[in-house]
Amino acid sequence: MATLDIISKGLKKLEQTDNNKFWGLLQPLLIANEEILASFKAVNDGIIFTNKRIIGVDVSGIAGQKEKATTIPYKKIDMFFIETAGMGDLDTELEIWVAGELIHLNFSKKVDIHQIGQLLSTYIL
Repeated sequence: MATLDIISKGLKKLEQTDNNKFWGLLQPLLIANEEILASFKAVNDGIIFTNKRIIGVDVSGIAGQKEKATTIPYKKIDMFFIETAGMGDLDTELEIWVAGELIHLNFSKKVDIHQIGQLLSTYIL
């Protein structure tokens, strides 16, 4: 499964970013009444949470000319798991199960993983 491969398989830690960071790629994909709620980036790649879905953005190429977006509607998520950063940890973690496939995301210790859990709970339940 290619779901969020670049981000989930990498060692990159996602940092919160401005919701306009990926606007050029996202704007044509968003549907009526869809809003960007939170955005996270790792180098050029990112994860965006909207009120309808999660969008994974993979930017590649020397000048970032190739862009790929993967979307996961909240209704397709079976369950999720969050882990806070403990003493000595450098990251927080989110695991999402979609159709039996695991997606593992590492976030910077500065990211409020509880807020992400709250967001997912709001739209999954």
